[in-house]
Amino acid sequence: MNQQVDAVDIATQRFLWEVALITGASRGLGQTFARALAQAGADLAITSRKAADLKSFQKEMEGLGRKALALPLDVRQQQSIQPMVAAAIKHYGKIDILVNNAGIGIFAPVEEMSPEKIFEKQWVTALLDQVMTALEAEFSADGKAQLFKELKPLLSGETDKLSYNEISLRVGVGEGALRVTVCRLRQRYRELLRLEIANTVESPTEVDDEIRYLFSAVS
Repeated sequence: MNQQVDAVDIATQRFLWEVALITGASRGLGQTFARALAQAGADLAITSRKAADLKSFQKEMEGLGRKALALPLDVRQQQSIQPMVAAAIKHYGKIDILVNNAGIGIFAPVEEMSPEKIFEKQWVTALLDQVMTALEAEFSADGKAQLFKELKPLLSGETDKLSYNEISLRVGVGEGALRVTVCRLRQRYRELLRLEIANTVESPTEVDDEIRYLFSAVS
């Protein structure tokens, strides 16, 4: 049974003793939803590719006086979904609320999109968004949030000399130095992408094959 969360619900503990399942709860909106539901009285089942990634957040939720069950879920693999749901039901006896935090829009003719193709596109999009978020967090931690905002469009490589000139003037560095910075930014992006994919495969030797497979599947 899906239910909508709003400020009145939080104030009135509407979800007291109900169980909420939140996917993608290792960061961002997933954690925001989980906090709101816990404050509204719900016990939680929270998921991430590795349950270990949720340990600190699980303790935070338990600190609010609610139960929190951390479960692994690799959203690329449809066969992993049912065991996760079964584990949550076995632990709590029910699931009352679902927050499916992995919703991604895909735009293509429907006749070209099999369920498997849709799933793979969702996975790649979510993965690239996660890598970009991690890269932005690194820049922000170094006090360079505004610089990242200016350079982010250049990651695609779809720009021209005038664009570099305009950005270099705004950030106060020479065009040559800016190009070096963008080159390093792309290199770090690739490094973070490999690290993310390494978390989803059994061996580091599988990373390159996984990258080729993922991007060929959605091309």
